[in-house]
Amino acid sequence: MFVPKLYRNQHLVLGESYNSPSVNQFPDVEQIAVRTNLAKDDVMQAAYLLKGKGYVHVNRDKKPFIVACSPEGAQAYLQKKLLEEGKEKGKAELLRWIQIMGIVTASFIGLATFVNNLIKTDDNAARIKVLELKVHSMRE
Repeated sequence: MFVPKLYRNQHLVLGESYNSPSVNQFPDVEQIAVRTNLAKDDVMQAAYLLKGKGYVHVNRDKKPFIVACSPEGAQAYLQKKLLEEGKEKGKAELLRWIQIMGIVTASFIGLATFVNNLIKTDDNAARIKVLELKVHSMRE
């Protein structure tokens, strides 16, 4: 299933922070960027989103910033909570696109039917005129 990039990035950053060798050796933003093949800006974005959820602490005392995993973050990483949230978001996006395509398809079918009915009505009107002329000429 499709997981949006934002959620995958958060999971990767959280995983790097969780998998640090010891409590005193949490990785910094540049180390995480190298290990995950993410841009430094993407790592920072993910780190601050994780911080907002209470999953990591961002130590801004020195540069590059250190990203430390919290106990809630460890639990979320092990449960793959961010990936699950991303899957749900992906499903919602897919459903929305399917609904939009359904509406567009129904609109196209409705418009095509309307145009087809106009054409048939014009044809029928022309045939009626011809029949009226024939009937009128037969009466004379």
